[in-house]
Amino acid sequence: MGHMPLDPQDYVVNRNKQLGYLVDLDKKHLTEQYAGAVANYNGFITQVGTDPAAHGYPRPAVPMGPSLSPPDPKSGLMSILENSAPVCDPLPLLPVPSNAPPAPNTIHVGKRIGGNWFTVGAGDSLAAGATTPPVTSDDGVFGVFQKFGAPVGPGWYLLQG
Repeated sequence: MGHMPLDPQDYVVNRNKQLGYLVDLDKKHLTEQYAGAVANYNGFITQVGTDPAAHGYPRPAVPMGPSLSPPDPKSGLMSILENSAPVCDPLPLLPVPSNAPPAPNTIHVGKRIGGNWFTVGAGDSLAAGATTPPVTSDDGVFGVFQKFGAPVGPGWYLLQG
């Protein structure tokens, strides 16, 4: 049985499909990395309550990824164009907290992070060690909280009752 020669048109179609698959894989990988960077950036704002850029974490930008060129008019072959198109639409980023100092004794109990511990919300300026009057946290828990300081960031609140 003899070897059948490859149809040139089949070669072009198959090669273009393979390139498309490689471009899609690259875009998927870059999109996952970008989504992770956005989650870290938003998490920093939520947990620390300050501008991440001031701590060396720049605002994530949608990465540029590969795309396919139009088919060559003579051969029909496509090629990969590196860093030629955004890999996805921008994901939502939390607003950067203001650098203006909050009003004194502003209370902002954030969300529960485990047990009776809560984050300190943006704009909170209550001194560490102070106890709040009865307030409601960002996730709807009502009670009296004591604020605990931290070496980095705004600290935590502990539900007292």
